[in-house]
Amino acid sequence: MLLDAIHKAKDCYIICFDVAGMIKINEISKEAGDLALMETVQRIHAHAAANMQIFRIGRDEFALITPYQNISEAEAFAAEILKHNGDTFFYKGQSIALYLRSWYGKNTLTEAVQNPAKELQQKIKYQGFTEV
Repeated sequence: MLLDAIHKAKDCYIICFDVAGMIKINEISKEAGDLALMETVQRIHAHAAANMQIFRIGRDEFALITPYQNISEAEAFAAEILKHNGDTFFYKGQSIALYLRSWYGKNTLTEAVQNPAKELQQKIKYQGFTEV
């Protein structure tokens, strides 16, 4: 499904997000980890337009296929999501801060035809929270 969407969405930016500190959240509880994932999707969805597609691409990673054709739009979108870094969600009365990282790259025709994941990964730009 993701690869089909990538093939159809040419010359646009794909923005990815992952949860920083997911291991620590899962140490509290797997249920807390599930809530962190739901909060992540809600943060992305709150800013996404109807023509954008969200995919879970890993344990705590998500990809958003956008219609954006220039980097400034992708950067601005990612920045809007990352403004919420440190906002909390609650698990059994405990307040848990959630931090996301973001990276993005342009899905060009060449990348869509050959190896989209590898090509995109080589051209990504990172933004956001970094764990120490």
